[in-house]
Amino acid sequence: MKKNLTTRKTTMTKTSVLKAASLSAMALLLASCGRIARQELREDRAGHMYQAAMADYTAGRIDAAIDGFEKVIRATPGNASARFQLATLLQDRRQDHLAALCQYREYILQSPSSDKAALAKERAEVCERQYAAAVLERLKGGEGPVAAEIARLKAELEKAVADNAKLREDLAEAQHEVAVTKRESERVRRLVTSLGDEESTERPDLSSAKDLLDEEEEETLDRAKLSAEVSELAAEEETERRETPFAVSAKKAKPVEPAAKSAEPPHEERPEEYVVQEGDTLYKIAIRFYGRRSAWTKIRDANKTVISMDGRVNAGERIKLP
Repeated sequence: MKKNLTTRKTTMTKTSVLKAASLSAMALLLASCGRIARQELREDRAGHMYQAAMADYTAGRIDAAIDGFEKVIRATPGNASARFQLATLLQDRRQDHLAALCQYREYILQSPSSDKAALAKERAEVCERQYAAAVLERLKGGEGPVAAEIARLKAELEKAVADNAKLREDLAEAQHEVAVTKRESERVRRLVTSLGDEESTERPDLSSAKDLLDEEEEETLDRAKLSAEVSELAAEEETERRETPFAVSAKKAKPVEPAAKSAEPPHEERPEEYVVQEGDTLYKIAIRFYGRRSAWTKIRDANKTVISMDGRVNAGERIKLP
């Protein structure tokens, strides 16, 4: 037992001695580092340019002092003392918070264990807050590149809104024109249909009327144009009558109604169904099986599932003849 107690006491004594030795070594190391740091700071401050800059600062020549410390840093970038002094002047005298923040951070990187490192961190945080506040104030006042970019984007947005409004107006105008065109097309279609419903007095072989539905462009004929064609045909008939004296004298001797009005012209026997042939139109079919062109509307109405409203037919279609 005595032996074990003696061994434990010896071990504890050795451990205590080792801890004390370690603490002493660390203290010596820290003291040595502090001495080295202070020695470096003394060397930084011993330079001729640094002393001249400090003399300007003491005399109140702030601009000259700032220029002097900047020269020291350009000559010896590792001069931490010059950086700290320059940072304080930029922050306190020139209110250049961004430049001061950069110098404080460089100082902290170069001398993290110096007696002014904590002070440099505090001042760097103050510079960050002051710089952020200054940026926000410039943005509110419309200054700086960010504010210029915001103004540019606003102008582009306003232009886009104006262009959109113009496009909407153009679209509305185009829709109105389409509606007007549709109404005009419907009016012309009804006009063509009504012209087909009227009994015709001209000779059935006149192509200007009987082929009204043969060509697409003839769908837009108006009543005035058709009347002019009919008048021209009537003039031709009158000329033929004058050139035929027997027909004229016969008419004078015994006026009678024209044959076209008194009776229907002869026509073929009408089947119940008919297959449209190449070159057929409703006019031709109506004349062939009914003796009058106006019957084309009856054929169209009886075949609404096959024939469109404009009366156009295609070869090979089977239609009913009512």
